[in-house]
Amino acid sequence: MDSGEFKVLVYGYGNPGRMDDGIGVEIAERIEREFPGIAVDSNYQLNVEDAYRLSGIDAVIFVDASLDSGEPFEFRRVEPSLNITFTTHSMLPDSVLSLCAELYGRHPDAYVLAVRGYSWDLNEGLSAGAKANSERAYEFLRDLLQNPSPRAFKDAADDEKTIN
Repeated sequence: MDSGEFKVLVYGYGNPGRMDDGIGVEIAERIEREFPGIAVDSNYQLNVEDAYRLSGIDAVIFVDASLDSGEPFEFRRVEPSLNITFTTHSMLPDSVLSLCAELYGRHPDAYVLAVRGYSWDLNEGLSAGAKANSERAYEFLRDLLQNPSPRAFKDAADDEKTIN
């Protein structure tokens, strides 16, 4: 199955001006350069409007920095939340999925690639540890996107462990 049949979105989010918080955006930009057939988006945070974008795809991989994930990263499935929670500025992936299902009657299969970060200071550039973790996460995602399929994504998430 090629990416034309199985519509995938890689959505990196975070603030590159807060050091390691920019991991998601950095990985999304790299995927966009290497995989022209894969839809890519990035932003500072997830928003209500993202529910519409998700309604037309088969799978989404949310890429974000994490202070509490395992090292170097975790890859897990995410389901819609029964409670749609958001502030005026951002939403969680499960809330965006729930809103998508409520408004459009469907939601894509969804996964979170949570990459361990260490520093959220007001500065650009990743810390040394985050750079290493980001590289490992990128390699994992690049390999997963070589032949994207529902089974490949599910199998990768079913490992339910930190990728070492």
